[in-house]
Amino acid sequence: MRCLLFAVFCALCTTAFHGQEIINVPRGSAIMVDGKVGPDEWSDARKTALANGVFLYSKLHEHFLLLAVVFPDGNYGFTDLLVNHDLDLHASAKLGERKQNSNGTWPEWTWWNNNGWTANVSRVEEFAGPKLIPENVREYQIDLRRFPGGDLLVEVVSTVLRETQVRAEWYSGPLLLKFTRQ
Repeated sequence: MRCLLFAVFCALCTTAFHGQEIINVPRGSAIMVDGKVGPDEWSDARKTALANGVFLYSKLHEHFLLLAVVFPDGNYGFTDLLVNHDLDLHASAKLGERKQNSNGTWPEWTWWNNNGWTANVSRVEEFAGPKLIPENVREYQIDLRRFPGGDLLVEVVSTVLRETQVRAEWYSGPLLLKFTRQ
C-alpha cells in the first residue's frame, strides 16, 4: 500500500511540474535598465537558453527581480512576460500591462500603466513611419513587493523581428523562478 501511495504521489508531482523548467534565481548586483548587456552587468545572473537562440538572464537585487531577454545577433524584437498565467507585462516601443479577464480573454492594452516594474523601450530613429532602432535586449526590473508570497511562474513571449518584419513569435513554456526573498 505504501508503494502504491508513493507512486501516486510521484505521478501527481510529475504532472504538476511537467514541462515546467525550474530556475533557481541567484542574488546579484544592480543593473541599468537600458537594453544593453554590459560585460560585467549580468555575469552574476543565471543564464537560461530558451529557443531560437534567445537567452534569459535572471537575478535578484534587493527586492527586485531582474530579467534580460537577449535575442540572437542580427535579430531584435519585443517581449511579453506572462506572470502567474494571468498578468501580461509588455515591453516594445511602449510599456503596458493587462490582467486576464475571469472568462480567459485579454482586455485591450492600456499603455504606460507599468506600476511596480519597468523595462527598456525601443527608441525611435524616425518619426515619419515611425522607424524604431533595433533593440536585441529587453531588460526588466520587477518590484517583488507587488507579488507577495513565493516564487513566480513566468512565460516569455518573444516577437522576433528582422528588417521591421515579424519573423517569429513563440512562448518559452512555463519557467518557475525560485528565489529567497530578503
